[in-house]
Amino acid sequence: MKWISVKDELPEMGVEVIVLTYALRVPRIAFGHIVDKEQAVDYNGWDTPFVRYWMPCPTIPAETI
Repeated sequence: MKWISVKDELPEMGVEVIVLTYALRVPRIAFGHIVDKEQAVDYNGWDTPFVRYWMPCPTIPAETI
């Protein structure tokens, strides 16, 4: 998997993804998803601030469930 720029593509609304954020020039990895832009005006449609890149979450092996 590789990082996808939010300038190139966005995940489907409500689908949890891994995000790379930059706050005060410090990179952080978190989980996030796109929400209704009217609810997340400050975060440009994300539930997490300063998202620059994202990638799909990996599939969980069946034997761990």
